[in-house]
Amino acid sequence: MCIALKQLLAIHHKFENAVLLSDSQTAIQSISSCELPWTPEISHCQELLRTLNLKGKRIVLQWVPGHCGLWGHEHADFLAKRGANLLQYPNTAISYWKIKLFLKNLCTSNSLRDLLTRTALKSWRRVSPSSMSDKPRRDAVAAFRLTTGHDSLAAHLHRLE
Repeated sequence: MCIALKQLLAIHHKFENAVLLSDSQTAIQSISSCELPWTPEISHCQELLRTLNLKGKRIVLQWVPGHCGLWGHEHADFLAKRGANLLQYPNTAISYWKIKLFLKNLCTSNSLRDLLTRTALKSWRRVSPSSMSDKPRRDAVAAFRLTTGHDSLAAHLHRLE
């Protein structure tokens, strides 16, 4: 959306009214909102829109459904996907906390994926944790061990004979 607004600003002397079509309702609502923008990109788009309005231009942001056969839409999607795969160089500083959160989420998702792969064939994977959650911890551990066969009762079975 910002690229289109920059293009319009560059040729502002050639038009009076313009309609920008987007299949992203979130982008349209964020740019049109009077609330404090969430990102510098939204703020920049809002500033471009204000500049165009000050120049007497009427810009309408219009939502269109995605993948509906609208001329140019499929090509725009193709180009957007191609651009998303290019190496990105952020031109804005990223805070320490955002990087820390990103790395934490990345490590957590990788660890969970690894754990699921390593435990996929384990017999205790079929045990439903929801059936034991309302029991005291001691009882839940005993029930889990009995269900999965990881109890110490086998060592004492000879006494029952």
